[in-house]
Amino acid sequence: MNTKAGFLKYVLNPFEYIAGLRALLIGLTGMALSIALGVIFDARFDGVLNLHFTEDSTFYQVVTDQCINYLSLCGVFYLLLSGLGARQTRFIDLAGTLLLAMAPVSILPIFNYNGILYQSSVQMIGQLQTPGSGMDVPAIVFVAGFCMLAVIAWTVALFYQSYKICSNFKGPKLIISFSAGLLLAIVISKYLINLISL
Repeated sequence: MNTKAGFLKYVLNPFEYIAGLRALLIGLTGMALSIALGVIFDARFDGVLNLHFTEDSTFYQVVTDQCINYLSLCGVFYLLLSGLGARQTRFIDLAGTLLLAMAPVSILPIFNYNGILYQSSVQMIGQLQTPGSGMDVPAIVFVAGFCMLAVIAWTVALFYQSYKICSNFKGPKLIISFSAGLLLAIVISKYLINLISL
C-alpha cells in the first residue's frame, strides 16, 4: 500500500524529488521527443494543451509550437508569481518544473500512427457536411481520445504542482491564480501560433 501511494505521489508530484537543472534537463529530453514524434506522426502542439493531427507537420512548425507553448507558460507564470509577491521564486526552478510537466504529452503523437486519427477526423468531418449521413466514429478514436484526455489531465496536475511548489501559495490564492495563469497562457500561445501561421 505504501509502495503504491509512493508511486502515485511520484507520478503526480515528481517535483519533491526532481527540481532545478535536473528537471530542466529531463524536460528538454521530453521536448526533443515530442518534436521528433510530432514530425514523424504529423502532430502539432498548436497551443498549450492543444494537439491536432495534420496531413503534414514540418520540423519548423512543431519546434515553433513547442517553444511558444513553453515560453508562454514560463512568462505568464513567472510574471504572475512576481506580481503576487512570490519574490523567492527562482526562474530556473519554475522553468525546469514546467518543462518537466510538459513531458507526458510528448508521447501523444504516437496515436496518429500511419495517419489513422487524421484520416478518421477528415472522414467524420465529411460525414457531418453530408446531409442525411450518419456519424461513424471508429473505435480507435474513442480509445485514443480517452488516453489523450487522461494524459492532458495528468499534465494539468503537473502544471499545478509546479506552480504550487514554486509559489508557496495556498488556498483560493493558489487555485485562482493558477487557473487564471493557465488560461492566459493557453490564449497567448494559441494567438501567437496562429499569428505566425498567417
